[in-house]
Amino acid sequence: MNSFDTSLSPKNIFLRDRVLAILEQYTCFSDATVLEVGVGCGRWASLLAPLCQEYDGVDTNPERLAMAREIGLDNLSLYLGTGEALPVQGPYNVVLYMNSWHKMGFDSTLAESVRVLSPDGIILIEEPTDRSSFLDPKLVSGNPEYDTKMQDLRRGAGYLETQTQVDLVENGPFDTTKQYWVLKRKH
Repeated sequence: MNSFDTSLSPKNIFLRDRVLAILEQYTCFSDATVLEVGVGCGRWASLLAPLCQEYDGVDTNPERLAMAREIGLDNLSLYLGTGEALPVQGPYNVVLYMNSWHKMGFDSTLAESVRVLSPDGIILIEEPTDRSSFLDPKLVSGNPEYDTKMQDLRRGAGYLETQTQVDLVENGPFDTTKQYWVLKRKH
């Protein structure tokens, strides 16, 4: 059973359309090749893959990849691997990190993203904030695991805003509980 809602519920349509509005400023999504790093059980793949040419997902967890395979889309390919050593070659028009960036080794993950990115491609990173709620019941204010996660999220955000590997072209609130960054290859 998938732990995330992958239906076309009003909430998921809103989230999908918000992502598409950001992406369409930089690429024609219907023609795009997309890589999602940290694909997990496939929530975003189920929402976005039907709308693009090719959608590849990478995750470190074989059980979550098995759940994502249940989506069963012809243009969806899934790979076991890490953001720090991507098991794909690209090039991709879009590289996505949907709630997964804070779990990565930032320097090597960003270098790998640039390696597989097409010359005019973009990297979209969306991350929770301290106003987010989490499925894990232990992730509540005052719990040490929550405090660690918040530190990781702040560290990831700080890195994105100060790194020099790529250009930060846009960032801001995604909704009331998340933030996002759009990065492009330096030219």
